[in-house]
Amino acid sequence: MGHGRGKPLTRTRGPAGKGTKEVSCFHASTRVRIFTTDKGVFEYKRMDKLVKADKLWTRRYRSKNSGPSQGHVSTVECVMTFACPPEGQPMVEVKGNFLTPDHYVARGNGTWTTAGELTSFGSESQIQSASIVYNIRLQEGDHIELGNRIYAATLGARFDTTGSEEEPTYSEEDARYLQDLPGYSSGRIHWAPVAASVDRHGMPTFKQKMGLPSRVGNT
Repeated sequence: MGHGRGKPLTRTRGPAGKGTKEVSCFHASTRVRIFTTDKGVFEYKRMDKLVKADKLWTRRYRSKNSGPSQGHVSTVECVMTFACPPEGQPMVEVKGNFLTPDHYVARGNGTWTTAGELTSFGSESQIQSASIVYNIRLQEGDHIELGNRIYAATLGARFDTTGSEEEPTYSEEDARYLQDLPGYSSGRIHWAPVAASVDRHGMPTFKQKMGLPSRVGNT
């Protein structure tokens, strides 16, 4: 993210020249559109209320940008929470949704950018501080729909082949190792502060000296 203090994890990803980035996550209050059979009805659930097997309306990324992304339903496999240092994690607002400043988002069918760039990070009126942040892994890596037709990437998104405004893609193979993490099968993993490191795509792994997530806060 490169902004503010008190980030729980650090990583580098994105186009060349972007520099060091940090974990991309959601605030507990962020609303996610859930699946409903009622035609024309929009229902939402807070990020901190999501559980394994919840069905969400998502937007599958475009293969080779050959056409518009298609809306469909995807199932939550695991909810991950990351505890932040005492000073907290700055979150920015995108049309009522709070995310970490470097989280990749898009307005409707608009271009992809970071939440911080979309909101001119730095305005005090658009910033909250979080003690715990959230992200989710879906059965099929997809973009979730937040309130006010904001789309956001989820765990497993790949950024090495995208430009600054291109849509993140997903690799099932690269995300498969998450299934071996303690707690993944139960649908929830909690990471204590500095317990995990993340790669340039934001994928978490435990730090060898800290032990597995089950020893540092898995619930």
